[in-house]
Amino acid sequence: MHVAARRRGVYVISWFECTHVHYPVPAMVTACVAARPLYRPRDPQASGLWRLLDEHFDSFQQVYDERYQAKYGFWRPIVQQSVAAFLKCGDLQEGFA
Repeated sequence: MHVAARRRGVYVISWFECTHVHYPVPAMVTACVAARPLYRPRDPQASGLWRLLDEHFDSFQQVYDERYQAKYGFWRPIVQQSVAAFLKCGDLQEGFA
């Protein structure tokens, strides 16, 4: 259990039981140190940004030169690299760290 204790005017977060706390613990500090699960699986493919890039980035890249180059400049390769890395992120078929 997380417990916050005040020592010399500073609140210290520790793993001790509540019986080891000698000072009253403010409710706000107690709420901040509530136990949370260690692992929360995420689903990046469910995000709006991931779906937008997955569905429309290729067509955007194809029409960029004729529609946007005059206003925004030449196509930068880092854009393609960044989007590809973003789309691979969270895909277990691409491996994991």
